[in-house]
Amino acid sequence: MKKRYPLEPLVTLRRERALRRAHELGEAERQARRDQESLASARERRAKAETRARSEGETERTRLEQGLERAQDLARGELHRTRERMRLEALGAAERRAERKTETTARAVTDARSALGAARADARALEGQKERFRRAGERAELSREEEAAGDFHAVARRRRDG
Repeated sequence: MKKRYPLEPLVTLRRERALRRAHELGEAERQARRDQESLASARERRAKAETRARSEGETERTRLEQGLERAQDLARGELHRTRERMRLEALGAAERRAERKTETTARAVTDARSALGAARADARALEGQKERFRRAGERAELSREEEAAGDFHAVARRRRDG
């Protein structure tokens, strides 16, 4: 009869948990990368909008200084500036949301790494225990064989002497 490690199902479970945690870490890292890209995109959109608004403001100021603007143009320009300011605020809010989401996913990656480390440590601990169990079984078997051989020689010696 082959001696089995009594906790083999637990060893299998711990291995599977470590694999699952590794998969979760990979997914968290992919999500973090997507969120970083989203944040970079939001920052870029906001920066471009600010640059465009500054450029348009300078153009309008130049036209006003040259006397090329009328009262109607000034009113329309004010509406446009208000609309641009609201748009910039919305882009800033989107950027802040992206930053918060990036921070959240960064924490998720850290948590996933910790969980993976714990799962791997548990799996390694059980693997070590399984190896010690196997070696103890081998030592016990060797001891039984040595004892049986010793008994055989003792019986043979008694028969010879007796």
